[in-house]
Amino acid sequence: SSDHGDVRVVRAFPSSMGKEERSAFDPIEEILDFYGSQFGAYPNDDAGAIPLQQRFLQSPAAGADPAMTAKVRLFYAQNLLHASNLDGAAEQLAQAQAFWNGDLEHYRDPLVRSRIVEGQIRKARGDVAGAIALYRTALPEAVAVLGADHDDTANIENSLALALMQGGELEE
Repeated sequence: SSDHGDVRVVRAFPSSMGKEERSAFDPIEEILDFYGSQFGAYPNDDAGAIPLQQRFLQSPAAGADPAMTAKVRLFYAQNLLHASNLDGAAEQLAQAQAFWNGDLEHYRDPLVRSRIVEGQIRKARGDVAGAIALYRTALPEAVAVLGADHDDTANIENSLALALMQGGELEE
């Protein structure tokens, strides 16, 4: 491990990987260390994160840890959305959600959280009604999975309100 200002970098590899496989991670240790910390953390610099995310997804690490790969795909989708690459964002999000849908018992939480980005993509494509319908479905699920006072539940609720205002269904 090493310190980089306010960030502590720790190398962590799946225990099933051998030394040769771990050596392939060296060029992408930044993203592994970063995404290995916790689900909700992601780089604030969207443009700076994109190359790291691309490197991770093209590396052996992506195949070695599908759960981590899905997490990276979600943040990559969010960053591509911010960069106005709606098709790329939708593709990455769909791949992450497909993984999580394969095991809802374990991955319902990130799937619910991903609805925020999914709705943003729909709105950016001009499908405000689709975003509203998505957020209306996601809100009770977020309350059930994350709790009524969770930040991401509030984000879904706020996203619904904004979409309703954008769609002319709610006054400011």
